[in-house]
Amino acid sequence: MSTPSTVRRTKNAYTFRVTATGGDGDEKPDPNEWMQNARKDTERRAMQFRKAREVSSGAKEKREPRRYSRAGRDLDKIRTAISRGWVLDEETGEYVKPESSIGDFEASSSEENGVATDAPGIWEPDMVSSKEWKDQWTMTYDEWKVIQAEAKNAIFPQDCLKVFENGGLRRVSPNIAGKMLQILGNKVQSVKMDRFERAGIRRDPRFAHLVGLTVAAARQNSEEFKTSAVCQAIWGLAVVSGEAANAAEMEVLSNRAARSVVEMKPKDVTNVAWALASCRHANEGLFSAINEYAEQGGLKGFDSFKITTLCWATAHLQMDGDGIIKGVAKWASNAPGSNEGEDGTQQTVNKLKGAQLCTLSWSLVNLRNDVGLNSDILKTVWSHVCSQEGIKKFMEDDSIRGRDLNQLYQTAMAISSSDTNKNATLPDALMEKCSNAWAEQRRPPVISWFQRDVAAILSYMGEKYEEEAIVAGYRVDVLLESIGVVLEVDGPSHFARNVKDHALGQTNLKRNLLKAAGYKIFPIAVTEWDLLFNVEDKSDYVRAGLDALANGEDIPDIVPSEDFSSAQRDSKNEGDRGGSAWNRRQMSTM
Repeated sequence: MSTPSTVRRTKNAYTFRVTATGGDGDEKPDPNEWMQNARKDTERRAMQFRKAREVSSGAKEKREPRRYSRAGRDLDKIRTAISRGWVLDEETGEYVKPESSIGDFEASSSEENGVATDAPGIWEPDMVSSKEWKDQWTMTYDEWKVIQAEAKNAIFPQDCLKVFENGGLRRVSPNIAGKMLQILGNKVQSVKMDRFERAGIRRDPRFAHLVGLTVAAARQNSEEFKTSAVCQAIWGLAVVSGEAANAAEMEVLSNRAARSVVEMKPKDVTNVAWALASCRHANEGLFSAINEYAEQGGLKGFDSFKITTLCWATAHLQMDGDGIIKGVAKWASNAPGSNEGEDGTQQTVNKLKGAQLCTLSWSLVNLRNDVGLNSDILKTVWSHVCSQEGIKKFMEDDSIRGRDLNQLYQTAMAISSSDTNKNATLPDALMEKCSNAWAEQRRPPVISWFQRDVAAILSYMGEKYEEEAIVAGYRVDVLLESIGVVLEVDGPSHFARNVKDHALGQTNLKRNLLKAAGYKIFPIAVTEWDLLFNVEDKSDYVRAGLDALANGEDIPDIVPSEDFSSAQRDSKNEGDRGGSAWNRRQMSTM
């Protein structure tokens, strides 16, 4: 005899109960029966919920369309195919790329300048020099004013693109395209789009047309492309694209802006500098021109917000700031409402808000080659920060955020580790407040695969290390305490996106403070680590770097691995790498 299995339905779930049986011929229970019953019950409840929701909201009401279109929809595919010049295949009903004939190739090769095609949204780099292309810029100023007013009243960026499309994108000039990009950037900021939604804007062919139009005009240095429109295009492109894309387009626009910095207004200079800093794009030529502009003009017409923004962008990108330091000193001594000379500089600094003092002081200590750390303007700013009037701004002002206190803490640490401003120190109460804010901003450590790989190599070498250790107030990736070395495993966010070995300001400041605390820094960039394919090459590089630090030498450059695995090496090469090569340095005691 056997007792059959039973399924008992309770109030919230199903339970499956089987009694022990024996003997041949007994019926075995279905182990999936309870799951099938539970799924049916879930579907029944979901159906009841949907019916109840339709009754409460009105069954005849139509749902609002999705705010953002999904990538890959049929309409987007058709629009993209048309913009690429593809033709409709009548048999399949799909757009296909046309096959070019030899005659078409010879005709296109014989033309000196490219001309616009009939497909909407098409542009080519040589179109700017084509008279036929310029003749297409038929949108008048009055028409643009109407389109601009309608676009500003739109809520979402997609609505702006629709307004621009209805007005005729093929009829706009590069100047109008730059203004359109600025309006689009304002809408992206106003609705607080995340990076995924901004990616959808970048893939829109209408946005690509605006960017291509401005880039083509900038590449040809067209006189039709005004300096103000260039700055607007740079700012809009930075807001929409961010750090993720359009680096080549930003480089072309930045080079165009570098040739006309003297024509820029203070707002344009600030916007361009902020745009490049926000997307980690380092352009030496542009900032060299800005330095010359600041030194000669003394940053006349700038206000305190523009000054702090310009200094922050220069320090964040680790650009040359010698001319900007001189310009800030001239601006502070000649600012409206203050006396000339040192008294005027002190009066101007006293009028700065607490957040502006934090940003300005952090930027000055973080400029490249310590040009700001040894400047007179920093002495004046830091003296005011440490005065009773300055302390009151930070202790009683509710608008001071944790980020501002973090900047103030880093500035205090940088000044205390240098030979300047030794007489001016933060009081204990303010320093404690900054230290607490600095400790609170630490997030739980996130160890990347890159850092785990480096740690695994250290274990393979027999080194004793600690991951995510706290050193000099910073969380370091890997600490070798016995030899006083800090390994900083730096991903792409630590460097400029267009110059892979150009470290940003925050990264350099951290390295300098760790060096001041007595540690040796061994930075390893992911772009270089990827060149090493096997364990032997990685351990050789790490050991050579540790040897160089121990001898006071520079860390050697990475030599890319050969294009074959270690198993394919001959015995002699294998013996050299596995024996004396990786044993050059005595291993630490575990």
